[in-house]
Formats: sequence, structure tokens, C-alpha cells
Amino acid sequence: MRAALGHACRAARRPAGTLAVAAAVAGLAACTGQRDGLPQTARQATATGTAGAGATGTTVQVDGAIDVIGARVPAPPARSATAQAEMTLASTTGPDVLLRAVSPAARAIAFTSDGRRIPRLTIPVAEGSSLTIGPPYPDRILLTGLRHPLRIGQAVTITFTFAHAGRATLQVPVTPPVT
Repeated sequence: MRAALGHACRAARRPAGTLAVAAAVAGLAACTGQRDGLPQTARQATATGTAGAGATGTTVQVDGAIDVIGARVPAPPARSATAQAEMTLASTTGPDVLLRAVSPAARAIAFTSDGRRIPRLTIPVAEGSSLTIGPPYPDRILLTGLRHPLRIGQAVTITFTFAHAGRATLQVPVTPPVT
């Protein structure tokens, strides 16, 4: 629990792009070590909208509680067994945790922070705050053991399971890598 709160506190300190300073301050103020009261199991949720192939800046709502913003998978180098998903996760109703992600395109999906494997990604505790995943931020979602090459323009199916928002399956576009 303490590690998860520390992760959330670090996330709340990150530059937040277009977030208001007040949201960042509220996120830091909430890092008091209180229990987050997360339920033991996540319920099935509905994702509205779609992150279709070639889409950029797309927002997908998960059960009205989480916005998945600009989800994409930059095309990995040829013959690579690993790809990285990039996105911003924004809480619209309070704190949440990304517990799991799976995809038929990969044998496994791992979460890492500062290069170390972590069991889950904590979305900052302040309502209205967000967590950006992928460069230049330390948090990563890695698709490992790719079952086939990923090509620009195709979409990768990824199912996310959140503690509060539940489960949502998204079609995440494979885009040109940023150089």
C-alpha cells in the first residue's frame, strides 16, 4: 500500500501538461498515506468512443470514471519482441488503479516505473489529475512476446482492468515512432 501511495505521489509531482496547478497541488496534498479503499474485484465497465487506427488525441471514457487520452503504440523496430503503449490516464471521479492489461497481440503486458517492474499503475489521488505513460515519463506499459510484427496503421486490442472503473477493451492504433 505504501509503495502504491508513493507511486501516486510521484505521479502527482510530474509536469501535467494542460492540468491546472490546483489539481497538482490537490494531488500532492492528498498524499497523506490514507488507505484508498479500493474494492477487491473490478466490475465490467463500458468504454465509450474508440481509439481507431491512425487516431491521435483520441479520448475514450471508461465507465465515466477514467479517460484514456491519446492511446497509441509506436511501431517497434522490425523483429522486436516488445512494444510500448503510450497514453494519459485521467481520473474523472477520484483515484483509481490500473490493475491489469492484456492483449492477444502479446504474451504478456508488464508495468514498469524507472525501469523496474511494478504490479500496477496508480492514477493520481486528486480528482481531475492524470498519469502520463511513456516517454519522457518513467512509467511504461510494455507489450512483451509480440505474437506478430506490429505495422503502422493497424490497431492493437488491449483490455484494461481498473480497480474502480472496471474493465474496458480498446483498439489502440499503431503509429509511427517519435524520433
